[in-house]
Amino acid sequence: MVEQERLDAAYSDFITALHRRVAEAGATPVYRQGRAPLMYWPGVAAFVVVALGLSALIVRALEAHALGGATLIGLFLLLFVWQAGKFFRRNRPGEYRPDALPPEVLPRN
Repeated sequence: MVEQERLDAAYSDFITALHRRVAEAGATPVYRQGRAPLMYWPGVAAFVVVALGLSALIVRALEAHALGGATLIGLFLLLFVWQAGKFFRRNRPGEYRPDALPPEVLPRN
């Protein structure tokens, strides 16, 4: 129904060339990656609390011999950790040099 073209390589080339040209121009901006720390760390804390809460629910479901419920919660926990964990891994705040682009800034080809 819809045609899509992957632009990962073109985007990576553009960002690499942009950083190289800014560095050659002698500009000295601060290169930052990820979310703002005031947004990131409370999000990580909430992620950990929710993951621990879901783990506790699994334990309670197993204690009540509700294997179906424990399985459903376990699958949801796996999906949550996979998706939110990837988000927090890719958006960790930090600074970098223009000649050393972190792999989290560029898409995987």
